[in-house]
Amino acid sequence: MSKRHLFDQAAKEGGYDVVVTGHNLDDEAAVLFGNTLRWDVEYLARQYPVLAAREGFPKKVKPLVRLTEREMAAWCIVRGIDYIVDECPLADGNRHLRYKGLLNELERTSPGSKHDFYFGYLARASAAFVAH
Repeated sequence: MSKRHLFDQAAKEGGYDVVVTGHNLDDEAAVLFGNTLRWDVEYLARQYPVLAAREGFPKKVKPLVRLTEREMAAWCIVRGIDYIVDECPLADGNRHLRYKGLLNELERTSPGSKHDFYFGYLARASAAFVAH
């Protein structure tokens, strides 16, 4: 939450209309999984790769949602880009990390599951939550 606040504040102070984040398919599928488990309709309505600006908040864009963490790591290795492998130490016990683990296990035994889950939601279910 504090990171989001800092990004929104920096965008506002810098006069930027859009915040571009590094959220990837693993992130979005884990968040969608959690929101679906809780049937959190408010969050399910905002589970898009592009979020319109709202009062006090800039537009949010997530251009990396089609890539998995592994694909992004491979690209960094090929390009010689140093990246942080470890999860944030403040995320210890974070349920989204558990959801990522569960989805990774599902992906291991059924490749394409994360993609089908997230993009299936966008294509076939997301509109049902927008009016809420």
